[in-house]
Amino acid sequence: MARAHIVTYALDSEGRPIGGATVRVYEPGTTTSIAQTIYAADSPSMVTKANPFTSDADGRIEFYLDNPQFVDLNVSKVGYDTKTIRQAVIQLTSSALVLEDGGTPVTQRNTIDFQNGFILNDNGAAPQTEINLDYAGTAELADVTSAENAGASSKVPRGDHVHAHGVIASGDHHTEYVQESAHTAAAHDSLAMSHDSLSGVSANDHHTQSHTHNADGSGAVDHGSLTGLTDDDHTQYLKEKASGGTASETPTHTHADAANAGTVSHDVLTGVDANDHHNDLHRADKHSYVGVVASAGSESIPDATEDTLQFSGEVIDTDLFHSTSSNQERLTVTAPFNNYKVRVRCRGIWTANSTGRRELRIYHKTGGGVGADVKIGHSTMTAASAVAVGHECFSAAVIPVTGDYFYATAFQNSGGAMSLDDVYFEMEVLGT
Repeated sequence: MARAHIVTYALDSEGRPIGGATVRVYEPGTTTSIAQTIYAADSPSMVTKANPFTSDADGRIEFYLDNPQFVDLNVSKVGYDTKTIRQAVIQLTSSALVLEDGGTPVTQRNTIDFQNGFILNDNGAAPQTEINLDYAGTAELADVTSAENAGASSKVPRGDHVHAHGVIASGDHHTEYVQESAHTAAAHDSLAMSHDSLSGVSANDHHTQSHTHNADGSGAVDHGSLTGLTDDDHTQYLKEKASGGTASETPTHTHADAANAGTVSHDVLTGVDANDHHNDLHRADKHSYVGVVASAGSESIPDATEDTLQFSGEVIDTDLFHSTSSNQERLTVTAPFNNYKVRVRCRGIWTANSTGRRELRIYHKTGGGVGADVKIGHSTMTAASAVAVGHECFSAAVIPVTGDYFYATAFQNSGGAMSLDDVYFEMEVLGT
């Protein structure tokens, strides 16, 4: 399968690439090297990279992992500020499948035989492998009446292979089980009893009979016979029996309070109201990461125009901060994170062009999403590059309210439209 891939750039405070920087790949939020093997290329290559490794002469940081995950990249070099940035290593969407024999790719073949039972067919009509797995023929299927030793036969069982009941009729399966579990073999044949033989109970009443309360050996007691209760009051009955309460009390599902044998509602939990019970269990102190990373494969940025970026995909969204169907440009603060600190960033890779400047900007829509647009991040690359180059823009920590949202824009003046590729827009919740 395809490996997870990341490409980014080591940049100084002015957005210029840092060649030969030392890059350490950590587990998020730690200084522990990641457990996964770091590769230099996509599968099936097994060429690995050391941890740490260095960025190339253009500041490019690129590697592959077996599985997608978030990592912290610690970038350092003498004469530059050391910084650690959070990155998402994304699964590749496609890769080539190579069939190897002892590490050597084999030539395309039309038929691969699996012993006598199956045949794997490749149509051989295109570069991709399209296969069908089928029986080789009826001669390789074991007959339903034939004995085949496990592990010794080259035949596969038929689809209708079953075990006969022997002397037990199909309809006696349940009765036979009850006899065998409770009686000796000698008494087996004399103890069979069908459902119809139960006094006053027909075969269709078996389920009902097994769930009634036998009060005195002569009848049954249903929920309606319990004092003051109906069949719909099963929960009330359980409360009454367990706590000595009365039928007039309202049944509740609460936390016991030893001081007065009463109840503790969610409102009594410090700093948590009833509606916040679920959300409180899923906040930043319970998870290593809370936030959203929205993605866009490529954006065409017009010349000399500030363009709002749209994000139709998501890498992760822990609490419904983003929608891929409407308002795709927004990362919105939801109610459980009112007045939480967040940090926002945007990154992408500009196509090669040596003319003009490049800018990324991040805006905060205040007032619950209806107030002023406040610019909280702005990164400019004044030296355009003749090769593709990565570009990042960060905000400081801000404290939004419910309904506030963030959006990002891009600007370039190369003289024509330019492509901004591998674009990601992230809002990370830092805590209260």
